[in-house]
Amino acid sequence: HPPLDFEVPAVIQWRLSPTVSDEATAQILSRNAQGATVPVHVEINTGLNRLGLDWQQASDVIARIAALPGPRIAGVFTHFRAAFSEGDGSVRQQMERFDRVMADLAARGIEPGLRHAASSIAMAFYPDTYLDGVRPGMMVYGGMKPVEPAHATPSSLLALRPVMAARTRIIHVKSVAAGEWIHYGETFQAQRPMRAAVLPIGYGMGYSRHLSNNGEVLIGGRRVPIVGVIGMDMTVVDVTSLPSVAVGDVATVLGRDGGDEITAVELAERIGTISYEITCRLGNALPRYVVGESVAEAAAPVGLVSTKRT
Repeated sequence: HPPLDFEVPAVIQWRLSPTVSDEATAQILSRNAQGATVPVHVEINTGLNRLGLDWQQASDVIARIAALPGPRIAGVFTHFRAAFSEGDGSVRQQMERFDRVMADLAARGIEPGLRHAASSIAMAFYPDTYLDGVRPGMMVYGGMKPVEPAHATPSSLLALRPVMAARTRIIHVKSVAAGEWIHYGETFQAQRPMRAAVLPIGYGMGYSRHLSNNGEVLIGGRRVPIVGVIGMDMTVVDVTSLPSVAVGDVATVLGRDGGDEITAVELAERIGTISYEITCRLGNALPRYVVGESVAEAAAPVGLVSTKRT
């Protein structure tokens, strides 16, 4: 997002390239530049109606920004509102509006810098939106499952392997008698004698509470169900089917273990959201480990794994 007033001095101090969505932000940057050049990327609203200069007036505003001391137009960009929808009318309309602005700038002799518009979905289905640069989002995590436009031929960019996993370790294993309740709220009652394992991960770390009694994890390549509610930092799973399970064993809540895999798409479908939310929630809360092609065996009890592809 564009910098707020109090963020502008740090933007200039650290020589960052902020986005600009209105003329007022450019003026604030100009007043604080103190002789410095501040490269900016100007957002153009072509139909998302969130941030950005309205496309009808964008070339006039960009001309005024280009005339200010300090800001330098390093790029212009837009966001698609529905690159994943059936049919290409939405994308085409927005690109036509964007192209109109580019033509107006060219007529004024204003260099737009780096032009960019394509998100992951647009990269997969609309190669003519690549322009001078692209903005991959979900694609950098590997596998994608977009809503494929009916008219489109999928790009090979979709043939990607997931590179993110979230793993933890069992911290306790206990026997539970038939009729006993597990975890808060009396949402799960054991119907038979069972063994339960406790994992030190919960909604406080981005693991959705909506997976309570509704999700699975992988231990030793086998799926085991979550039983009871997911707590702030504790989750209980039924390991009755895995008699050799012990404290310290790795549990995969997202990713591959052996011949099975729990994907962000699967988790999203279980709780009625999108895979982006799954990866962002976990990504913000857990430590990260980059491990090349191997499976992570981190010493920490819980963490994200990013499998580097070269």
